[in-house]
Order: sequence, then C-alpha cells, then structure tokens
Amino acid sequence: MTTDKKIELFRKQGWCPVKWAHHPQAIKDLFRKGRFVPKMKACFENAAKLVLASRGTEHEGRVVYVEGHLMLYGYIPIHHAWIEFDGKEIDVTLNNGDELVAAGRIELFDLNKALLQTKRWGDLLRGLEMARASA
Repeated sequence: MTTDKKIELFRKQGWCPVKWAHHPQAIKDLFRKGRFVPKMKACFENAAKLVLASRGTEHEGRVVYVEGHLMLYGYIPIHHAWIEFDGKEIDVTLNNGDELVAAGRIELFDLNKALLQTKRWGDLLRGLEMARASA
C-alpha cells in the first residue's frame, strides 16, 4: 500500500493497519488471540493490547509494555510505546529502525491498574504512578 493510500484510508476510516507479518510467530499469535490488527498512529494501544492478549498464554510474563521515546533521525524525541518480548525490543507500530529510549516498563498486572486509572491508551507510566499513590 502506498503512502498516499495509507493517508487516504486513515482519513476515511480514522485508522490504517500496519504491517505485522514480519514479527516472530509468538507475536503474530498474540495479535490473533487479541483479535486485532495493529494500527498506524496507535503505538500505546497496539503495545498495551499485545500485553493484555498474553494473559493466560504461555507468553504471559514474557511480554512487557514499554513507554519512552523514539529518537527520530537520532535526535528528535517522540513519545512512543512498544513491547519487550523475552527482553528484545519489538516496535509493532513502526518499522523504521529508529532508536528507542525506554522511560519505564509495565508488567501485565500493573498495566491493568494503569489502564483503569487513566481510562485511555497512552501515558500509562503516569497512570501507574497515580494508582500507586492512591493505594
């Protein structure tokens, strides 16, 4: 799909799928189990849904939600989220190879608390801090 077609699709339906067939089989299985396709411009949602899909599978505990910054062109920080699978960084939203700088990691149990606190995808590190402060 060309860039113009992706932009047109994004404008028309509010989302556009990203390629995911190149990921490890375990990650593809989690996409299928979670019954979703990763979306363009939805890194926080994509990463969180993958971690949530790991619940009750042999991959539970091996998939960790990570928030931080994508260093575009090596020096422009963009707030971003990705996963770690068995300690390896996997960005399921972008495939451009830019550097990822982690600010924090959230395991499955804490991810649920952060989502309940913020009631939205993204900035879940702050939501986790708020949940811990109110406990």
